[in-house]
Amino acid sequence: MIKPPRPPELPPMGQMEPRRLYRIRCRNLLYGVWNGRDGFIGIREKFGHRYPFTEFHWDASESLGTVTAAYPIAAWLPEPIAMAEVIGTVCAECQQPVQWSGPPAPAPWVHLNGSAAHDAIPHALTNKALLDWLEAQEKLQSAEHSR
Repeated sequence: MIKPPRPPELPPMGQMEPRRLYRIRCRNLLYGVWNGRDGFIGIREKFGHRYPFTEFHWDASESLGTVTAAYPIAAWLPEPIAMAEVIGTVCAECQQPVQWSGPPAPAPWVHLNGSAAHDAIPHALTNKALLDWLEAQEKLQSAEHSR
C-alpha cells in the first residue's frame, strides 16, 4: 500500500521547532512537543494510566507516521526537562539502577552496583518532569479554549 502525501495542515519536519508545543491531530494525543527528530511527545492515556508517549510525524516513516496536522502554540519545553519518555531504568524490587547487558550474559539485565542478591527486574522510570509540564500545558490550553 502506498502512503498518501503529507496532509497540508502538517508542516514538513524541517520546519518544526524543537521543544515547541503543538496542537496535533493523530491517534492518541491532543498536544505534543516536537522532539527535534521525528515526532511529538505528548500524554497518552490507556486504562486510566497517563504517560509520555511519542506519535511520529507523517513524513518520519512509511508505516509509523500518524500525525496529520500540527499547529504551533507559544510554549516551549524548559531546557532542564529531558526530551525523553523515560529517564532511566531501575530494579523493580530494590530500586537500584540497572542496565541491559545483553546476551550471552546469565541475565540480560544487571544491577549497576553489582551487589544485589537477586536478579534485576527492569522498570522504566517515567519522565515525571515532562509529564507534569505537559499536564499543566493541557490544562492551560483547555482553559484558554473555554473562554
